[in-house]
Amino acid sequence: MAILSAYLDESGTHEGAALTCSAGYVFTEEGSAAFQREWEPYLASKGLKWFHANEEWGRHDAIEIFSKLRHLIKTTAERGFIRFILSAQIDSLKARQDLRAFTGSGYSLLTISCMNHIADYAKSRGDQVCYFIEAGESNQKEFEKFMRKIMGSDKLKERFAFHNASLKAKEEAIHLQVADLVSWAFGRMYNEKRIPGFDGFEDWKAWYREGHTIGGYSDTSFQIQAMVNAHDGMRLP
Repeated sequence: MAILSAYLDESGTHEGAALTCSAGYVFTEEGSAAFQREWEPYLASKGLKWFHANEEWGRHDAIEIFSKLRHLIKTTAERGFIRFILSAQIDSLKARQDLRAFTGSGYSLLTISCMNHIADYAKSRGDQVCYFIEAGESNQKEFEKFMRKIMGSDKLKERFAFHNASLKAKEEAIHLQVADLVSWAFGRMYNEKRIPGFDGFEDWKAWYREGHTIGGYSDTSFQIQAMVNAHDGMRLP
């Protein structure tokens, strides 16, 4: 059994966003080391302490930087995972307080769902997962309550192929920058049908189709998710 590392970030949790998503990448130990060996000195050569897509896309050399990161993801990560929900379904979820005890906010629903799909992938390989989740989202305390539920239940540990989990800032875990890129770009592809400042939109779409497992929530599917979570004891105190 190997221990995989999964790095997750979110996008679009702010008020007025058309789409909210959680995205994550899985690395083996070897892939993780290869990514850091190449990406860390590359950032330094650009005068960057870390990469944040929303800040860097306006740079004169943004296409080079974004393309470099995409290439590194493709050559060092095992697979990407994206879960999303549209604003209309977020509004429906907010109106269902009876369900939110089992799903939490859109952020918690999507992050846990993304973890679930990563776990399915890990279990298909006979592996477990160390989860690293971007810290600082406004619903973080709610999400941490769900994490404590997982850590206290053998059934839930099995469901999530759980080895351990921690919340980190981007500057504390360089691999979170790959999840930042994919979640940022995915939201803009939906909102604007392009990546701002970039040509080659079809190339970006092909990249998502080839290297990622992607799924969204409808009104019905988040209700089903709440039922599954209730059955497994995933409930906010």
